[in-house]
Amino acid sequence: MRNLIMVCYLLIPVRGKLKNRVLMKHLPNHVAVWMDHHMAHLIYPKGKETYAVESTESPHDKHPRIEGKGNDDMSYRTTAGTYAANNEYKKHQIEQNELNEYYKTLRAVVANYDEILVFGPTTAGNELFNELLKDKALDGKRLWLEKTDKLTERQMIAYVRDYFAKEVVLK
Repeated sequence: MRNLIMVCYLLIPVRGKLKNRVLMKHLPNHVAVWMDHHMAHLIYPKGKETYAVESTESPHDKHPRIEGKGNDDMSYRTTAGTYAANNEYKKHQIEQNELNEYYKTLRAVVANYDEILVFGPTTAGNELFNELLKDKALDGKRLWLEKTDKLTERQMIAYVRDYFAKEVVLK
């Protein structure tokens, strides 16, 4: 991918005097993922000043209905007696598998970028961030995790543009 670095000079006032500081700004090879458990928006640079947004839905359903199952507190009879059946464990495992597939798909997409920002209002961002940290293929990549409120698409683009516009001052 792009590993080019643009170097520019900026005059910064320091105690009334102007000093030259070299600033590094990476050319756009970054992606941001705004997400919750049901939707992810990938925001990436499309050009010099424009960003594209792609959305993907999670297969995770908030209130899944498993075919052939009644409510969680069913009971069933055997020759040994009547037992209570709890379907909660199976539902939890299905939910975890759905979320893991969702994170795996997102991880495959963001692996192509050098800088990855994960942000959003729920703990889904934390979960994806932890998955990214575990992935050995992403060693050497820069990762950030930020908490934000629910944002509109324009607010997401503005947030990402401002976040990656920060420049690192070299000494």
